[in-house]
Amino acid sequence: KTCSSCGTIKKTLKLSERVFNCACGFSCDRDLNASYNLAKMTVSSTVTVCGQSVLQKLRFQ
Repeated sequence: KTCSSCGTIKKTLKLSERVFNCACGFSCDRDLNASYNLAKMTVSSTVTVCGQSVLQKLRFQ
């Protein structure tokens, strides 16, 4: 329900609505929008590697 472009949260989003449309003008497949939001959450986290905290890098294709 969260717009991956502007962060606005929609109050309702029916499962039958396959395209996510936001008032900001952003529009894409609802599952793709959700994947963008998940990717943003992982990028903002750190991982410990060999005792060092590093940011995860993620590329969109």
